[in-house]
Amino acid sequence: MPKSLDFGALVDAMASQINIFNQTITGTKIEFQTYDFPQTIDTKKAQNLYFIFLELINNSRKRGGSKNIQIDFFCYEYSLVFQCIDAGEGFDKSTTNFGFGLLSIERRIKEMGGTFSIESERQKRNDNTN
Repeated sequence: MPKSLDFGALVDAMASQINIFNQTITGTKIEFQTYDFPQTIDTKKAQNLYFIFLELINNSRKRGGSKNIQIDFFCYEYSLVFQCIDAGEGFDKSTTNFGFGLLSIERRIKEMGGTFSIESERQKRNDNTN
């Protein structure tokens, strides 16, 4: 785990990791944007969000086959928004069981008092054909 997380410097830890990913992983480009996100946050939240970030990238690449991943952090007065958009194949939420990774993400988010949602283009396409 990056030392910067010990101080709640989530953005620095993620930017560094994305730089490493982009230099070492062929065939996938990861972009990262922050909007009004604080330089430091609560250490436990920073660690949880970092693990979520790693799991989302792993899922996007390995399960979704995504070549492009966009990670966005927004900060509003009373909330943080973490968004991951990828160009993977998607999945049908009504027929797909969440694996350990997505269940772990959901658990971490709920522990922080947040909400977790997934939108899938494959799901939208299936909904529109029914």
